[in-house]
Amino acid sequence: MTIPQIKSLYTDGACSGNPGPGGWGAVVCFADGNCHELGGAQSQSTNNRMEMQAAIAALEFFANSGQTETVTLYQKTGSKAPSFRTDLIRV
Repeated sequence: MTIPQIKSLYTDGACSGNPGPGGWGAVVCFADGNCHELGGAQSQSTNNRMEMQAAIAALEFFANSGQTETVTLYQKTGSKAPSFRTDLIRV
């Protein structure tokens, strides 16, 4: 089975308290318009760990999809344009 081209990855993670119970989620959007959701939780974690787990899960999904494009990382800010990072990750 061929996985459609991945168009974008969205991630987020948070805790109730820091540390405290936490969760993470990732949404993988494909060029054909479909999306795939990933997520998980831990009974005791930190905000940073949940944020990182979401990003790791999304990048693992991308790596296991067999696609070879370069992923550009950026952080969405309160401004009109995202703040692009200069580093690229090849998976």
